[in-house]
Amino acid sequence: MLARELGLAPARIRQRAQIVLRDMVHDCSNSTVPFLRLDPIRAQLQVSQAEDALLAREALVADLTRILEQLSRQAPHQVDSDVDHLTQEDLALHAGVHCRTVRRWRDQGLIFEWSKYQEKVQLLVSRVEADRFFKARPPRTSRGFRHSEEVKRLSLLDPEQAKHIPRETLRRWKNQGKRRDRVREDRAAGLAWRWGIPAYRWNRHAGISDDTRRRRVQRDRVRRLQQINANHGIVAPPRVSGAPEAVHHFVQNRWVAHKMIVALQPSSPFDLIVEAEDVLRRCGWWYPKCFEGTPQQDGALAALLAAILAGESVRFAGRLRIEVERAQHGVLRPWDASDPFGFALPGFGCRRELLSDDLRALATRWLGMDQDAPSSWLELCPNRGRRGRTQDQRLILQAAGPFRPGLKKSGDLSVAAKIF
Repeated sequence: MLARELGLAPARIRQRAQIVLRDMVHDCSNSTVPFLRLDPIRAQLQVSQAEDALLAREALVADLTRILEQLSRQAPHQVDSDVDHLTQEDLALHAGVHCRTVRRWRDQGLIFEWSKYQEKVQLLVSRVEADRFFKARPPRTSRGFRHSEEVKRLSLLDPEQAKHIPRETLRRWKNQGKRRDRVREDRAAGLAWRWGIPAYRWNRHAGISDDTRRRRVQRDRVRRLQQINANHGIVAPPRVSGAPEAVHHFVQNRWVAHKMIVALQPSSPFDLIVEAEDVLRRCGWWYPKCFEGTPQQDGALAALLAAILAGESVRFAGRLRIEVERAQHGVLRPWDASDPFGFALPGFGCRRELLSDDLRALATRWLGMDQDAPSSWLELCPNRGRRGRTQDQRLILQAAGPFRPGLKKSGDLSVAAKIF
């Protein structure tokens, strides 16, 4: 409403409003007050009165900057050729950032205005104004990495580093009929998360951007979870009474994992994908602990677990006795007490002796030990940023390596080959 009133105002009022808006954007962006009132702003701009409102300072700076850009679009002023002016692309090149970062800066108080420069109407900012904005910004802090010696900072200006291909460029290539080797890109994205290989190597190898690699990594992890879920089906919530603790935890975690995996999409948040993997890993940790009896009892328990996962209502003690009697009469189903999920999940076979002490403790809690169940990855580092958690996970995956020590038999290797 404020922008509409100023846009319909006479030229004299619009020119004065631009001067007032510039001062207000500078004052508000440098202020530390979290909320500002709308009534004093209307009074300074000399526009009609309306009901007052309490606005967030960041949102108000963004709105006032956009209003100022709209007013300058109606009457672009001629800029002096002696003063250096920059477009968004020029400023991104000057600051060493992406153009989308400059667009975010416009919402944070960097004022661009439509101006006549070199016989063209362009969205410009003076270099003096840009330098003043940079000086007013707080100094850059660490990204949250704990292992700075193993992290390589990427620069978009360094031609030797990874190529950054925006989505608009990918669409343009597609319209031009250029073909891409998506098999190689998928393989690169899969290796980047599965074996902890640094991402910048595979970006350079496959010629894809960070955004493309992240999307393919998420799609790869979701597909693997869906494949595991389909190979070990569960169709209904478990209904079992009187079961031991291990059986109860296994079937409950299996149902929770099934619901989470069914709800996943390749575009789901990364934290949901990691949480589904953790629940499935916890489910696999409980599974071998269900089999602690004789071979006949274990075979009967395998048949009983299949009935529970199929949705039957089971009273554990009586139904197990029936299955044991069936086993005594030769009706024995094949069964395997090993973890059916672990070798297909990230971090399986991690060589923890290759990690530092803090990362070794983190990997032990995340992947679990014989006496301790695996913990959720998001609960292990609640105060750590997303970039730091991702870096820790990459180093743990790197310690797992492409050659997994848990797969030594030819049969196990064939199963792994099908899954991977």
